[in-house]
Amino acid sequence: MRRANGRQSGGGQSFGIDQIPKSLLPLLALQHTLATPWPVVAGVTLAFLLMETPVAWLFHRMGLRDRPY
Repeated sequence: MRRANGRQSGGGQSFGIDQIPKSLLPLLALQHTLATPWPVVAGVTLAFLLMETPVAWLFHRMGLRDRPY
């Protein structure tokens, strides 16, 4: 869980706790407006979950982020 100062308690990452709401909630809010079927919502959420960590690590290696997570 993240603290108010941005640091995580327990010292480890909580995989999925941060990524899933960032992708799923906007998709659910716009699902009917965009006529998006459930498999697409699930696929986009899964893709975001799987790609966010490697992309964050890559951005860290390129010097675009301070932390690799």
